[in-house]
Amino acid sequence: MGQVLTTDEDPATDVLHASYGNELHLFARTEQRLSFVHFDPTLDSTAQDTGYHVMMQLTGESVDRECIPHTAEPTSWFHNYYLPGCPQGEAAIYGHHRLIYADVYPMVDMHVYSNKWGYKLYFVIRPGGDPTDILLQFTGQDSLGIDVQGALKAYVSGRQIRLPHGIAYQVINGSTVQVPWWLPYQEITSDLLVNFGLGTYDPAHPLVIDISESFGMLGGGGGGGGGVGSPVPEWGTLYGGGDYEQANKVIAN
Repeated sequence: MGQVLTTDEDPATDVLHASYGNELHLFARTEQRLSFVHFDPTLDSTAQDTGYHVMMQLTGESVDRECIPHTAEPTSWFHNYYLPGCPQGEAAIYGHHRLIYADVYPMVDMHVYSNKWGYKLYFVIRPGGDPTDILLQFTGQDSLGIDVQGALKAYVSGRQIRLPHGIAYQVINGSTVQVPWWLPYQEITSDLLVNFGLGTYDPAHPLVIDISESFGMLGGGGGGGGGVGSPVPEWGTLYGGGDYEQANKVIAN
């Protein structure tokens, strides 16, 4: 899971978008799945597994499994690709900084954003939407826990991927109003599902759940400014942001 080419160098058809520009690599996949992968630079590229993979999937009774994310905020730079999957090459391919899952839950959008500090998530709940619809399911980790700061940590092979605590706010009559309480993650251990605790807010105005710090591997953020939301063409090689030589590496299966 979490690769653009299979072990036979065929296209991984469930990968819609990919980003290699940060310490954690991101693969947006079908059925509202996000794969976060950390490559181990100490392993030879011929090894079967060269990275660590944790997958987050939006789930719940009201999730739209057919929702297809669209890209926004194109980058000012482009890449040229010459890989086994595209022997003729593919030139001047621009990436994007943002993926938008519109109405992934009723009246709820999810934004996946990338900059040089890492990946970020925003849930935008419009009037009529219900934030309790949002359920996150994690797979691939050895264990899942919540630290004293309210951050969610997925542990895998002695490493951790940290999803920081969120904040929530609304813009009402031109003013930003912070919703009371930070948003601790509440682990539903029987199904490895995670949802949000939420303070009182005005349902007549949009609510934004802003996970505004970066995802981190080994407790730290990622370096390098990568684009996210770069489409994967039919022949399976990624577009956009970063270390394209990793495209033929098999990550964690």
